[in-house]
Amino acid sequence: MERAVAAVVSGVMGCKKASIQFQLPQTTLEGYVKKRRTDPNSVIDKTAGKYHCVFTQDQEVELVVCLKD
Repeated sequence: MERAVAAVVSGVMGCKKASIQFQLPQTTLEGYVKKRRTDPNSVIDKTAGKYHCVFTQDQEVELVVCLKD
């Protein structure tokens, strides 16, 4: 998301092309671009959304190993 926003804000590509290239929803990208243009110091909140991590990274690796066995 960060690279897509940077590409749009810098003028390298438009929102539609960036959303296709980075496989992001166009409306979501447009929202982050608008926020970045109004406040250049804004950061992208990765905790937003309805899905949150339940396991730690070590627990995920252990779970994958168990499932593969």
